[in-house]
Formats: sequence, C-alpha cells, structure tokens
Amino acid sequence: MQEVDNTDALKARIKELEERLVQNNKILENLAIVDADTDLLNLRGFNRAFAHESDISRRTNSNATAIFVHLVNLKNVIDTSGIQSGNMFTKYVAEKMKTTFRSSDYTARISQDEFMVFLPNTRHAEGIKAADKLKQAAGSDSITLLRGKHVKPLIDSAVIKVSADIASADELIVRARLILSKSRKLSSSGSDSSSIVSSEKISEVIQQLILGESLYSVLQPIFDITNKTKVGYELLTRTKIKGFELPEEFFTICFQSNTLALVDFHCFKTCIFKSIPIFPSLLRHVNLFPVTLMEIPLKKIVSEFPGSFPKQNYCIEISEQHIVGDPTYLLRNVMALKKEGVKFALDNVGFGSSSLESLLLLEPEVVKIDRNYVQGISRDKYKAKSVFKLVRVANAVGVKYLIATGVEDQHDFELLKNFGVKYMQGYLFGKPAGETQ
Repeated sequence: MQEVDNTDALKARIKELEERLVQNNKILENLAIVDADTDLLNLRGFNRAFAHESDISRRTNSNATAIFVHLVNLKNVIDTSGIQSGNMFTKYVAEKMKTTFRSSDYTARISQDEFMVFLPNTRHAEGIKAADKLKQAAGSDSITLLRGKHVKPLIDSAVIKVSADIASADELIVRARLILSKSRKLSSSGSDSSSIVSSEKISEVIQQLILGESLYSVLQPIFDITNKTKVGYELLTRTKIKGFELPEEFFTICFQSNTLALVDFHCFKTCIFKSIPIFPSLLRHVNLFPVTLMEIPLKKIVSEFPGSFPKQNYCIEISEQHIVGDPTYLLRNVMALKKEGVKFALDNVGFGSSSLESLLLLEPEVVKIDRNYVQGISRDKYKAKSVFKLVRVANAVGVKYLIATGVEDQHDFELLKNFGVKYMQGYLFGKPAGETQ
C-alpha cells in the first residue's frame, strides 16, 4: 500500500514539473519577442508578426499599413535627466501607443527611440489618421521626470502602405526610415517642389559612399574591468556627409539602393587603415554585415589585413540581429576566417532562440551583449536575471570574451561585474575617440 502511495505521489510530482516546464517555456518564448522595458514587441517579435500578417494580406488581398514612430527628444531627456528618466519617458509613450491603437494591431519597440506599428486591414488614409491621433495623445500632457522636469514627448512618424513587394520587416523599416528622412528634408526646405532636389541629394550621397568618399573611423575602447586596462578597440565608421553622419543613417539608403555590401566593405577598409597605429598587443574589432561576408570574396576581405602584425589581433563582428533565419549559411565563411587566425564575434546578442542557435553553430570566441539588455539591469530584476542566464550560457559554450556593451550607468556596471562580466565598453568609459570630427 505504501508503494502505491509513493507511485501516485511520484506521478503527481512529475505532472507538476511538466506543468511548470510548460509555464517556463512560455515565459522564455515571451522574453524572446517582448521588449522588457515597455512590454511591447521587440524587433524579433515584430519580424514574426510581420511575416504572419503580411502572408494573410497577400492571400486575402487585403490592405495593410505600418507606422514608423521616432521619439525625437528621448536622447535629450537621457542626456539631461539620466537613463532612468529616459525609461520613464519611453514607458509613457509606450502606454499611449497601447491605448491609441487597436488590440488587433502590432506595436513594437525596434530600437531605443524607434517604434513600429503594423495595422492589418487598414488603408493608408486610416493609417495617417491613427498616426495623428498618437501625436495628439502623446503630446497632450507633460511627463514629470525624476528631477522635477516636465517634458512633452516629441514624435515624428512616417506612414507606409505595406505592399506585396515588401519581403521582410527589415525592408519595411528601411523604407519607413527613408520616407521619414525625406519628409524631414522637405519640411526643412520649406518648399513643396524640393522632392526632386531631395532625391538628387540622396543619389549624390549614395555615389560618394560607393566611391568610399567622406568615410572616417572612430575608436571605442574595450576594457578588462578586473585590472582597469584596455584590451582593444571597436572601430566604428562615420561620414562627413551632413545628415548622414551615423551608420544607421547612411546604411539605410545603402540597403534601399542595394549597395550595402559594397559600402560596408569600404567602411571595413577604412577601419582597417585606422587600426594600423593601434598598439600591437591590442585587439581591433571591425564590423561586417552578413551580406558583405557572403558577397565580397573572402580572399579580398583577408587581403585587407595588414601584414605588420598577426591576424589574431583582429576580430570581425557580425550582429546577431542582422542574421536572417538559419545561420548555417554563414558557417563556411566564418570557419574560413577562423582558419586565417581572425577572431569572430557575435554582436548584439539577446536571449532568443536564434541567439542560442547562432552561439552553438558559429562558436564565436567573442560575444557582445546587446546594449538594450544591459542598460537599466540594476533597476530591472527581470532583465538582470536574463543577463545572468546569458552569462552562464556563454561560459558553458566556451566563449572566451563576453563583453557588455552600452555600459553607461555605475550601478549597471557594478551588477555586471558581480555577474562575472569581465569585459565592457560604453560611455561610462568615454565616448568614441574622434566622434566630433
């Protein structure tokens, strides 16, 4: 009789554990697609929603519209009142978005100050009305920040018809950014006839980028915080073209004009040249898009490394967020780079299943934690727990250098240090050298 009781208890315990496993899997799945700060979808979640809804729109021949939202004054709030105030400001706008749009719409935070909304069964004119409604709702009241400062959100938006030729959420975002950029140029010109001039200007910018003109590099140090020494630099590309100084600005139009790989390779060469005077023992981190690694002959990429010191001094970073689908297509070229002695880094790593897949398949020596997961972890237990898990996973798969990026807050720094994160980079240690060129 006692044996029967023990069996029943064991079965009940197994059932309880199975139910708990199902619940934990749901939590992990939600973590992979939801922005921790706002409870909106993140970029990966928006990608999934777009794939699902755009397929329905194509099959049913129904209308769909998207709204790109830029929170213009978020950076100023963070600069003047701190990151915590910036988080309050962002959450306020996110709540306004939740109450403005329908439950059937998909609202996502795709970067620190950018949002996307996908509106199924919505005509373009209705999308414009919805965007105006959001501007009015967000700007109707001021939010009181930590230091007693009152600020109204300033929003710019672009409304775009989701046509059947838009293949992915990334392409939709690129098009929306370009529309907003053109709209700003038109507004600043004060002329309705300036659209031709704007198009000519964009063509001129693309031509300069294709030729590799106006590019320069800045250096952001990477620190070993255990002994407070620099272990290397990440080289970042900028341009001297007004309005297109930052990568997200000029890479957007490169993507739109199918010149991304070529321009990215010019950026790579610019960074390599800038890296030569760096002290020989320090690592040099240089970024590449996956499309560049696949389209530019590998011999040509490798030939750019100077022969004055070993290739082991270089690390090529690829953003996990730029890897489309199964990362297997990158494996051959990544392995070839490693064979040449070049280190490989997976950048912008989050907590989704795709990140884990890329970690296991590509076996990077270096992993960089996405800044969106680093910033504010000292005030967010859920985010802190997730980062701690990522540290454990990285250690388990043999990552040699785990680097926290975007470290700007002393409290975040201390917690990362306690978690065993040995390497860091971010504004807490200084802005990129040469940023003001």
